[in-house]
Parts: sequence; structure tokens; C-alpha cells
Amino acid sequence: MPSKRPRRRVREYLPKKEHPVYRQIIISKGWTPYVLCDAKGCYWDGRTVLHADGTMGVSISDPAQEEMIVLAIEGRFGERVKDVFIDYSRYDRIMDDLVT
Repeated sequence: MPSKRPRRRVREYLPKKEHPVYRQIIISKGWTPYVLCDAKGCYWDGRTVLHADGTMGVSISDPAQEEMIVLAIEGRFGERVKDVFIDYSRYDRIMDDLVT
């Protein structure tokens, strides 16, 4: 997402539709949003997932992202995830800081 867009929390998104096939995949594989935090807040790029074994996954597709947001809003990943900002640029900066 471009950095000029206002940051929105997961709970503020209104996905256009649900994707039952992706819901089954997400639940069966135990995916959760890969959230990074700094002193200003917690962020998710909207794409990166954490696998059930604790490894970071690859970026997910648009329908899978939409279903991850639906699951987060439903509380599947706990209440705190609802307050995570979806902000690619901030997430990317935090990731870069972790790598360097």
C-alpha cells in the first residue's frame, strides 16, 4: 500500500467478500498474520504470514489476504490483531531494521 494512504487498523477494513476455500487453507495450515512492532505501534503488510511451525511464509494472494482480514476481525488470531495497522511501508522499514 502506498505510504500516502491513511493507516488503518485491521478492524477498520470491510472486506468485499469471503473466500471459503482460502479460509480452509489458512485454518488447516495454521497461518497467522506476521506482525512486526516498534515503539509507535504494531504493523502487518497485509501479505506475510507466519506458518504454524513458526517460520515466516511467502506473500499471500489478494483473496487470501481478504480472508485473513475477515478471520482477524472475527477474532481468530486474538483481539490484539484487530488493532494492528496494515501499513506496508512502515512494516517494510521495521523489517529492514531487523535485517540490518
